[in-house]
Amino acid sequence: MELPILRNYGDGALDIANRLCDFDLPQMAHDYAERIHFAHLRGVTRDPQEQRSFFEASHLESDIDMIRVIRHLLENEQRLKREIFIRPDHGHLMMSDINGNSNPGYSAIGRMKGLAEIRGVVTTLLEPARS
Repeated sequence: MELPILRNYGDGALDIANRLCDFDLPQMAHDYAERIHFAHLRGVTRDPQEQRSFFEASHLESDIDMIRVIRHLLENEQRLKREIFIRPDHGHLMMSDINGNSNPGYSAIGRMKGLAEIRGVVTTLLEPARS
């Protein structure tokens, strides 16, 4: 399957395509490393009644193996000797954002929760093994 240059690796949209085309999304983060310069990570869960439909999910509680995706991105950084910028995409409405003035999917607190989850995974994966 020939893909365009993936300057922006958006895993949520790619995950839905994955369900339709049967490819391994986390493996793509590895295989197309040279083409990925920026990743915005989005947790999505498929609708069990209609596999082509999805809804937003927490970054670490979605149908995407986010830990494996992040592991490949970090390995790519080491191998290519350059940073791949990572940010969360979309977040749940929570706390003061519920009655606030935010665009759907782009609530400040919900996205900060996603960022904290991603940073936790990054920190864990980069931490040397403890005995």
